[in-house]
Amino acid sequence: MSLFDNGFPLLRELSAYTLASHILDGNTADWGFSLEEDSSDFVYANQHRDDKQFTEEVADDVIRKLKLGKVIVASDEYDAPRCRVLKAQKTLEKLELRELRGARDFHDTRISEGTDNELAIVDISKLLEALIGKESEGTMRTLAIDGTGTLFAQNEYISKMHPLIPKLENLILFSCDLPPREFKSLCTLFTSLKKLDLCDTKISSLDGISNLPSLELLNLAESVFNQRANLTDLFELKNLRVLNIRAYDTNTPVHNFKRYLSHVKSGKTLPELRMIDVGNNYLDLEDVQLLIKTHPKLELINLIVQRFKILLKLFNKCIDFMEHSTPSDQDYRECLETMFQVTHHDSPQIWDHALRCMQCIGRRPQAFSPEERQDLVVTLYHELVENFPETSFNQSDNDIPWEVKCTWFIFQCDGFLDTTQENINNICQLAAENLTRTADIGLSVPKYCLNVLRNLLRKMTRQRALAMVTSLNLKSHLVDLLSGQNQDSIGIKTVYMLFKVIYALTYIERDNRSDPLQISVDEKCISTLMQSVWDLFFEGKVLKPLSILTDYVQRIDTSVYAVKTQKQRRVISLLGIMMCCVDKNATRLTGDTINEICKHIYEYDNKEDGLKVFEWIVKKSESKEVAGWARWVSGRCGVEIEEDEEVEPAAKRVKPL
Repeated sequence: MSLFDNGFPLLRELSAYTLASHILDGNTADWGFSLEEDSSDFVYANQHRDDKQFTEEVADDVIRKLKLGKVIVASDEYDAPRCRVLKAQKTLEKLELRELRGARDFHDTRISEGTDNELAIVDISKLLEALIGKESEGTMRTLAIDGTGTLFAQNEYISKMHPLIPKLENLILFSCDLPPREFKSLCTLFTSLKKLDLCDTKISSLDGISNLPSLELLNLAESVFNQRANLTDLFELKNLRVLNIRAYDTNTPVHNFKRYLSHVKSGKTLPELRMIDVGNNYLDLEDVQLLIKTHPKLELINLIVQRFKILLKLFNKCIDFMEHSTPSDQDYRECLETMFQVTHHDSPQIWDHALRCMQCIGRRPQAFSPEERQDLVVTLYHELVENFPETSFNQSDNDIPWEVKCTWFIFQCDGFLDTTQENINNICQLAAENLTRTADIGLSVPKYCLNVLRNLLRKMTRQRALAMVTSLNLKSHLVDLLSGQNQDSIGIKTVYMLFKVIYALTYIERDNRSDPLQISVDEKCISTLMQSVWDLFFEGKVLKPLSILTDYVQRIDTSVYAVKTQKQRRVISLLGIMMCCVDKNATRLTGDTINEICKHIYEYDNKEDGLKVFEWIVKKSESKEVAGWARWVSGRCGVEIEEDEEVEPAAKRVKPL
């Protein structure tokens, strides 16, 4: 295995740096080795990390031992020994030149030297002649030049470049000096180009570009085309797949896209176009629709840094389509790919609308592979942790950041969190922490978090779940929320969801069910649930009001009853246990006692007042245990039954506990 194996990046970095240092120190002159291209590139790049001198002797050693293929030259690396190393290479494939102001040996002059506006006049053709040897003429495929802060000597440098790199396929001239005659020369000579990046060269006409029939990518960012005719030759590029005609100055939109569409309206198109960047161009929604209609292979339109009015219309169109049409799985995937990129934009408005669009992906989790869902879940989770670590949920929904609402909406969608165990544990932990910070379970995000816990609590690892609910005292907090809020305002679905989560938490803490604190919480929970059952009974929503407690009963010691499939028996037994916890003089219910209670409940047929069933039991039963149980339960629900055997049972309302 090579020390420079990509599978061990730290070892690779250390090995390359160590060898580079030995070469610079002259220690390797007598070492008989040579490196292949990838390893050579890495070692050579590490020779610029220290301030050690790159001497002629070092250059000789590098030429013998390294076969360079991809090289970046910057700042003070344009000295004679390094230039000689590059010119001696036989396999040079890609050359990137940066910070040309450091290439002082190739400056004709400098303008405003020493000021912020200093410009260097660089003889670029002379520099390339010093860097590219005859052996590399047939191998060079990519040349990238960053011309920031420079002007090029006007000596027909394009025509002088061509003999050095005749088979060039990719040419990047970022912020380079490119007057019209040089551009025409480029189009005439470099006819094999597939990628041409002229960002910030500010050319004004594409006359002659039709001579580049193989061109697949064209970057014209920051160029302004004031006349329709200046774009005519563009439409001869039948293989063009990527086009950038954006501007970066947000205060000065340009008309490039309008000029482009004027040709489209006359029947011209780029048939292979897949992506176009029209940021900060004047346009409206109809322009975008025309572009899509006339370019059937188009996959991406970049509108960032566009006027918000147009963007918002497009977002709304997307939302309307995803919600009211019948989108395919591919539509969902494309929505995710597009909107997820947009969510990284700085503008809060763009964030907001992109996330609204992204919400739709929660409705179709099967449209994404497990790996894609996992990547998205991890990214959204880290966004929450890093950007919204302790969001408060005690105000109105309007005060909760939309990013938080959208993310939790996606998380709580059924099937979306079929993800890794680590993701499940982390998201449940975050949901539980959010719930402990809320005093209003009726808000959207607390509801989403509650639903996440309902779906995922049982999927957490036992140890992690127990540690979480214990440290956060989560069950007690949820019981407080249930007892302290108006259940009509939060809705019956949320009440049921709270029940479910409390049941699950009780199961997780089942080994501690005899703990006094747990008994206290369970007692409060029973009182709250009984009050809820009573309220629901009056609304006609629960025919057998006590049956709502069934799941909860299953989580607590129910050894006194025998038939576990009978819901009523479970509830009665549990209430008997709770009665004994509160009243130390009470006795546990026997099977016969439970049978008698069930008998009287089944005989009771008056649905006008749910709690009168307990008065009925007191009236009909001759058992003190049965009557005592009925009085206790009714009292916990707010209705005291007087102990008077001589008269008909009467009841007086008291304030619920």
